[in-house]
Amino acid sequence: MGIPRTLSLHESALSPSEYSLYVSLFNDLVDPPDTTVGAREAKAYLRGRFPTVDMTSIDKILRVFHPALSSVDQLLEGQFYAAMRLLSHVKEGKDVDPLLVFVQPSESSIAALGNLSGPASGNKSTSTVSTPAPHNSNNPFASRANSTNLVQPPPRKSSNPAGTTTVTGRPFSNSISNSALSSDE
Repeated sequence: MGIPRTLSLHESALSPSEYSLYVSLFNDLVDPPDTTVGAREAKAYLRGRFPTVDMTSIDKILRVFHPALSSVDQLLEGQFYAAMRLLSHVKEGKDVDPLLVFVQPSESSIAALGNLSGPASGNKSTSTVSTPAPHNSNNPFASRANSTNLVQPPPRKSSNPAGTTTVTGRPFSNSISNSALSSDE
C-alpha cells in the first residue's frame, strides 16, 4: 500500500463556483494573510453558517482532518477547501468519505450550499457569490469583510519589542516607525 494522499485542495483544483464560495467563506473566517484556522473555530463557524446541515456531518467532516478536534488543532487553507468540498457532497446526500475530497461535486450542490449559507454569503447562481446581507453586529458568523457600515475605530498604535510603533497595530509590520522618523531630525 502506498503513502496516502494529503487531504488538502489547492485553490487551483477548485471549480469556478467552488472557488467563489469556498474562498469567500475562508476569508470571512480568517484575517488575511492567515492561512490557518482553529479546527474548533471552523466547527462553530460552519455550524453557524450552515444551520440546516446536520451537526454530526460537520463533526465527521472535521474529524477527517483532526480526529480529536482538540483546542490546538489547526486547519490549513487547503484543508478548509477540502472540508467544504465534503460538505457539498453531504448536501448531495452522500456519506462523509475522505476520498470524495478528490471528486468535484455537482454544480447544483455547490449552488445549494451557497444558498444554505448564513447572512454573510449567499449564492444565487452556480458561479458567483451574491452581495452579502447587511452586517448584524449581534451575529458572530456575519462577514468581517463587509462590515463597512459600522463605525471603525482609528488605527491603534502599539509598540513592538524594538521600541518602534506601527500604525497597523502589528509589530514588525512594513510601515515606517515613528522612532525611526524622529531620530533623524
